Amino acid sequence: TEDMIGRAYADGLDNNGDGLIDTGIDEGIDEGDESWYDGFDNDGDGLVDEKDEIGSRWIARFGSYNSGTPNDDSTNWSGYGFGDYKYDDEGNIIFDTNGDGIYNGDGDFQLQFSPNFPRFVSDANDDGVDDYPDFNVKNYRYDVRLDYEPSQDFTMSFSHGYAYARNINITGIARYLADGWVYRYWHGRMRYKNFFLQSYLNTSFSGDPDKPTRNLSTGGTIYDRSGKWSTQLQHSMELLNGNFRFVWGIDYFLTMPDTRGSILSDNHLVDRRDNNGNGEGFSPISFTDYNDNLLYDDGEQLNVWSSDSTDNVLNAIQDGIDNDGDSDDYEDTNGNGLPDAWEPGVNGVGDIYADGIDNDGDGKVDENIDEGIDEQAEDNRYVVNELGIYYQMNWKLADKWELIQATRFDSHDRLTDVIEYNNSDRNYSPFNWKINLDKTDGVQISPKIGLIWRPRENQNIRLTYAQAFNTPSNQHLFLDIFVTRVVTFKVYAKGAHQGYNFPRDPETGQVYWKDPYDASSLAVFDPETQVLFFPSTDPKVKGHFKDKVNDQSGMYPEVMRTLELGYKGRLTPKLYGTVDLFLNHYDSFISSISFITPLVLEKEALSTDWNGDGIKNDDPNEILDQQDLETSFDHWRDYIDGLTALDTTRGQNPPVVVGYINYGEVDMSGLDMSLAWFLNREWSLGLNYSYLSITEFMNPITNTPDPINAPRHKGGIKIQYNPRKFDFSSTLNVRYVDAFPWSSGIYYGKINSYFIGDLHTSYKLNEHLAAMLTINNILDHRHVEIMGGPALGRSIILRLQAKL
Repeated sequence: TEDMIGRAYADGLDNNGDGLIDTGIDEGIDEGDESWYDGFDNDGDGLVDEKDEIGSRWIARFGSYNSGTPNDDSTNWSGYGFGDYKYDDEGNIIFDTNGDGIYNGDGDFQLQFSPNFPRFVSDANDDGVDDYPDFNVKNYRYDVRLDYEPSQDFTMSFSHGYAYARNINITGIARYLADGWVYRYWHGRMRYKNFFLQSYLNTSFSGDPDKPTRNLSTGGTIYDRSGKWSTQLQHSMELLNGNFRFVWGIDYFLTMPDTRGSILSDNHLVDRRDNNGNGEGFSPISFTDYNDNLLYDDGEQLNVWSSDSTDNVLNAIQDGIDNDGDSDDYEDTNGNGLPDAWEPGVNGVGDIYADGIDNDGDGKVDENIDEGIDEQAEDNRYVVNELGIYYQMNWKLADKWELIQATRFDSHDRLTDVIEYNNSDRNYSPFNWKINLDKTDGVQISPKIGLIWRPRENQNIRLTYAQAFNTPSNQHLFLDIFVTRVVTFKVYAKGAHQGYNFPRDPETGQVYWKDPYDASSLAVFDPETQVLFFPSTDPKVKGHFKDKVNDQSGMYPEVMRTLELGYKGRLTPKLYGTVDLFLNHYDSFISSISFITPLVLEKEALSTDWNGDGIKNDDPNEILDQQDLETSFDHWRDYIDGLTALDTTRGQNPPVVVGYINYGEVDMSGLDMSLAWFLNREWSLGLNYSYLSITEFMNPITNTPDPINAPRHKGGIKIQYNPRKFDFSSTLNVRYVDAFPWSSGIYYGKINSYFIGDLHTSYKLNEHLAAMLTINNILDHRHVEIMGGPALGRSIILRLQAKL
């Protein structure tokens, strides 16, 4: 309107192209500092929102015993301290102002809260989604199955299932609220004589975009629309009058992750940046990442523009502006052939911008704006193919002897090129596959051989040897997720698909590092005056000093070799027993989350003679004074120069990277045994016991023990009652688990031993209806079974089951 001409007003647009929206309009209104002004006398001195109730002055009073001037009418500063503080069971902050060791006692300050304002913030990252833990658990599930059996030689079935979950899950970096996470599956199977074929599809849906699955610590949301397709074919045959049985088969697994960068690094199609070097000329290439998601979002400030006029700008940002002036999608209302400010399709500074309208009437919308950005060629969603071929033969050599031999060959498309699947474009036709037997490096071969001796009926002894592989998961390979923020650095967990390779100075071969307070800086590490420090993700481990950092190659499989001796048989007419002894040798272990990018410290952090005995630790590879080293762990934070840089882009601080690496060899042995005693036709008793030779092993990288997250001893007793006169059954399980150390991501500690009993009963009401009652932890022994999880007590579950 006429009265608005010449005025700058809030229109929700970035009119001057700096990335900021409505800059300078309504300044001072609803700004961050206003969160301190609640119109309430919080410290009880009769003054409202005076200077000692806001900002750093208010915060400084917590934990302080400084005296002040209560009831000061200057409205400036009374400033008395509240004393030491802690939180009570209700989450209220309480103080020991008089220093008598009693909190919230007589004479102690009591904080006053405004009834008009919340006492806590439930939205961790200001995205409008509540991140407060919600224990309102919901789980729904259904399964449907259809069987078709026209003859004994041919059977077919189809099944479908749906599961909805709303619950809190523990991960290695934080707790997540799965808010409406849905899993679906479709499964078909067919058998014809000795041939068996099945296929199934699993899909994942992480919740509605309005309330998605989210990190309860950072508020980061999860987008997951992944799927996995599997097909398996198997055939068996018997020869030599049944003395020789041969089974062969083929397994194919197709994993189709789709997380848009919220879990894996697969967001190039939607990240609003050019990732393949054909972005629009003169585009911005750097921005201020206000919300720590490493993505450009509306309203974030643009900092650096490319000087390249051609459409070949790597990392060009999609800003909705025709930066190189080749778009004509505007309405030339004054007929001068030029885009003028505020003409349809033109912003306030004369730039043609993307408004979703065909302004020039040529049938095209926003043409030649942000060209080359988020195009189909940038789609980097991963497609992972795995193909396995196997056989197993059982050969009865004599009445009491049987030979077992099996071998499996596995091709994983991230580990070998023996098969080119050619489906990264999501065209999954197997007719596009190409086999190249000249590229067999990386094919996993898993042999197994065993010998069985049956000295008499219901007795057998077996000796087996096997080799197996643990292929890296998609998380190990492609993980890319924000963990937390430390000072100005963002901590990211990243997978090891392409390894961790540091840019280096061509003259010295040393890595680059950046000052956390100067994102435009780029320096070369100097081992004469500096030292590298690797913190630990396990708080009980203080870290370690190094004088160099090595590049890490991509991930490769763990290898496990197992030798096993076992017995199974009837000891008496009513007593059966099993014993298994095993020896496992692991190599190429896949580590837990570890620091990849070390901090750069002044060398004095390590070399200072803290105890004054004249001995210094000048070489991190040769520690001469262990006492000085222990003291260095307490002072390294005072000597931080910066962070080693995997990303040397000027104007952006590199992230602190934690990830996965292969290392080490581990030997582990153990014992499993069980007894089953059939007392009579209604009562039976079972015993089981397991033993592991180790509960932790030495990590050669950090020189500290890593737990295997399993107890050395565990055992159980099972008493079962099945009366013949009643449609009733009952089982009592009693189990003991020895104490053991636990560590996974940010969760670590000791799992204390526990001894609990569970009762399971069922009663058949009629031919179609049955009731089942389960009482877990009958004596309500509170215990923790996984670090980061809750203490578990008694739970009672009643189920009804109907059959048509």
